[in-house]
Parts: sequence; C-alpha cells; structure tokens
Amino acid sequence: MHRVKEKFSVIIPVYNEADIIEKNLREVKATFDEFGCRYEIIVIDDGSEDASYQILKRLERSIPNLIVNVTLKTLVKEEL
Repeated sequence: MHRVKEKFSVIIPVYNEADIIEKNLREVKATFDEFGCRYEIIVIDDGSEDASYQILKRLERSIPNLIVNVTLKTLVKEEL
C-alpha cells in the first residue's frame, strides 16, 4: 500500500449528533489509518443540546488524533 506523507486536517462541525458521532468519527479514523497518513480530526461542537459533547470528550481518550473544540454556548451549558 502506498503511504501518504502529507498531514491532513479534517474539520467536522457538530450540533446534536449524539446518535451518529461515534460511528462517523471511527469511520474517518479507520479510513485515514488505512491510508497510513498523518492526520488530525478537529470537531467543533456548536452548542449541542444532546450528549454530543460528552461523547466527544470520551472519544478524545480513545482516538489520539481527535481534537474537540467547543463554542461558548457549549461551555456555558456544561457549567449549568
């Protein structure tokens, strides 16, 4: 298999995606791992009102190249 030398960044906006976010992120990870390239997956939670943020924080521990960013709306909601 041909190894790709470039590093890729994938930016994924998230809003109320709790039902599908884990499956989608694992598929993105598997695809990049298959190609053997360097990558990062940046997820931006835009104030989800479901469990998206909690799922993303859990996935951060098992997907090393996952970076979770949140908007102020998400942070305020988590503090309440």
